[in-house]
Amino acid sequence: MENNFSKNKRLYFVIDCCELLNFQEVYNFLKENNFDEKTVTLKRIIKEKFNYDRLSILKIENETKMNKKIEKLKNLFSAKYKAELKLLKCVKNDDLPEVNYSNMDKTKILSLNINCLKYKIEQLNYYLESRKPTVICLQETRRTDKSKKIHLNGYKIIEIVKTENNNCRGLLIGVRTDSDFLINTVKFSDNILGISLKNRNKKIELYNIYVPCSGEERNEALKEAVEIIKTKLKKLL
Repeated sequence: MENNFSKNKRLYFVIDCCELLNFQEVYNFLKENNFDEKTVTLKRIIKEKFNYDRLSILKIENETKMNKKIEKLKNLFSAKYKAELKLLKCVKNDDLPEVNYSNMDKTKILSLNINCLKYKIEQLNYYLESRKPTVICLQETRRTDKSKKIHLNGYKIIEIVKTENNNCRGLLIGVRTDSDFLINTVKFSDNILGISLKNRNKKIELYNIYVPCSGEERNEALKEAVEIIKTKLKKLL
């Protein structure tokens, strides 16, 4: 492939955004604004230290019309995704523009005391679809080992439920199925659910902790949480 853009049929842009985009959503958005998938294409570029999304647009001979299309695209991405399109000088990405790549692989985490999930699944699914957090942590789901299997759109679920042998009020962690994280459970008790998330760019240990309002159970939960923090700090120091 030629590196000289004058010999190429397309122009290429890095999408400088705070997160990687949902391509199907973007294509639908572009279609609503009179751009089809032949004119504008998207590709995720996987690098050793970061990932980013790249957009290409088919060239047309009329320079004025071409500039207007590019300007329209820039305005659309700015308004919808708060993203900036930055022109690539080289097809092989050897000369990347100034972009904050550290933000492009941003992991979003939502924590919520749901206080009985059974009656709030519809509202929660609506929120997850609109906000698309990478990870969700729910406390007090009030689910038991007799509850029906839970389904949250687009999420793999790890949870602790109430049984005859524990005092758990229900903890749940959900991880987006379209993320590239490998998931392992690292902590499992009545009041704490911990997992590790790992991909080629980062490793995260995440703990979903519920602390009861009062009593000995509260003291035990706090003690357990403090021990986790101390252990992690020792590893860092």
